[in-house]
Amino acid sequence: MAEEAGIGARTARARKLIGWTQARLASESGLSESLVTKVETGAVPASPAFVAAVARALKIEPEQLTGAAPYSGSDLPELPGVTEIRRIVAEWDYVEPLPAVPVARLEAEARALIRSHDEARTAETFDLLPGHIRRLYGALREPDAPVPHLYSLLCNAYFITDSSATRVGLTSLKAAVLGRMSALAEQADDPLYRAIAQIQRGKVLMYYNVIASALQAVQRGLDSIEGDGHGATAVRGYGHLSAAIISARGLNYDTASAYVAEARGLNADRTEYSDRYLTRFGPTNLEIHSCAVELEAGDPGKAARDGSVLTFPDTMSPTRIGHHWQDVARAWLLAGEPSKSLAALNRARKVAPEQTRRHPSVRETVVGIAAAERRSTDSLGSFARWVGVAV
Repeated sequence: MAEEAGIGARTARARKLIGWTQARLASESGLSESLVTKVETGAVPASPAFVAAVARALKIEPEQLTGAAPYSGSDLPELPGVTEIRRIVAEWDYVEPLPAVPVARLEAEARALIRSHDEARTAETFDLLPGHIRRLYGALREPDAPVPHLYSLLCNAYFITDSSATRVGLTSLKAAVLGRMSALAEQADDPLYRAIAQIQRGKVLMYYNVIASALQAVQRGLDSIEGDGHGATAVRGYGHLSAAIISARGLNYDTASAYVAEARGLNADRTEYSDRYLTRFGPTNLEIHSCAVELEAGDPGKAARDGSVLTFPDTMSPTRIGHHWQDVARAWLLAGEPSKSLAALNRARKVAPEQTRRHPSVRETVVGIAAAERRSTDSLGSFARWVGVAV
């Protein structure tokens, strides 16, 4: 069955369950009553910042508003590998290992996971991760195991898990996985994973609308980075761009723009660091983030126009391109151009179909397009059925 229509409907139901009026929710969340009304009625799409503020006020998980599995009522069940990942995180220091294999094979598996992740094969990535992680724990039990290196490989696996969870809106899984990654990073032979863990912690705090603490976590990560090699530069740039998005979600446009400017300063030679720690740092990603800042805290129309004319190098991952088109779709909708919004969603679908089908912001944009057009066209109806939304 198709799921109920959007975050607005779930917001209304959640506040009514605890007896709150729209005015009370607005007061508790720091939002305007007008915005709450518009989102609940479908007049405007819910932004990630709206979801974070409302979830915090109502004391519920963001997934309960976005409809991400297992809270979704759609025909898109939770990916099988996700359940096993949850089990592994629960096992913590007692992960049941699989038989050890040579470290060279584990390194090859890590590279294969990065390719699967970058090529937007999210279901496959979640299927591969549990076995890889359990084999890493098996290797840790071997005599003379290269423990710090294996911890770095585990950090890589958990970072891929965290990034994949973002694509399907599983915020609570991200929080659990990062707890494990942070502990392992302290003993890993690659010190950059300590910085990455802090930056990712900041992004999770953003989803829970803890903006000041989120920026503190990112800054702690940035402060821990030493050197100016390619890896350090990529992670440092990634940290500044992450802080830009966090600031934009907090509606601080000037601070967000300053972080983008800092990142630009690190990329004066316009190098594409596409293979460094999943960061995709480089001139193209800088422009993508500049558009995202406009969308979240500036001028959505400018974000839509600028984002629509971006071109992408062959090295840019489908996931990053697909997410950009999702943002462009939301920007066009906010700019009053629902037909262009649907066209952007179809571009996202073409380049990264799994991610597009499961991402909460896509479903919300579809609901917003339907409300703006006041009727369901054949093209919109077809797309809505594909993502499992009733319009």
